[in-house]
Amino acid sequence: MKILIVLVSLLAVLAVAGAVIVGVQSFDGTVTENPYEKGLSWDSAERKRSELEWHIVFEDRALKTGDNKVNVIIHDKAGKPVTVLKVVLTVSRPSTSDYDKKFTGFVDEKGIFSSQINFPFYGYWDLTFELFKGGDSIELRERVFVAKRVAEV
Repeated sequence: MKILIVLVSLLAVLAVAGAVIVGVQSFDGTVTENPYEKGLSWDSAERKRSELEWHIVFEDRALKTGDNKVNVIIHDKAGKPVTVLKVVLTVSRPSTSDYDKKFTGFVDEKGIFSSQINFPFYGYWDLTFELFKGGDSIELRERVFVAKRVAEV
């Protein structure tokens, strides 16, 4: 019985050590760049977000690995599309900055922003929309799940 307890304890210690080694090797060290400045601007950004009440609606959230056409409609607080708007879209993984990509474009007269995005891996991705119109600008974030693409025969 004592040998079994020793073996189970040894396996538990090895499992924890393995998890620590993998975690240290795969973490790039960046939690957020310029954390102090981001913290200072957070309150004003939240206040601006609540004043404008812009929000985004995906035409199709069924994203798959590989190329996807992403269409979003930006609405104001009255539910009307916001037009004449510059958009900077940043696509990133929650756990690393290695796959960050930026896309710049404009919203058409119907309030639709379109972009062709390639997701190399399945899982969760963060989409950050920086929206600019005249003197107003806000940042909206969406976390989306990208499914594995089924191989076509």
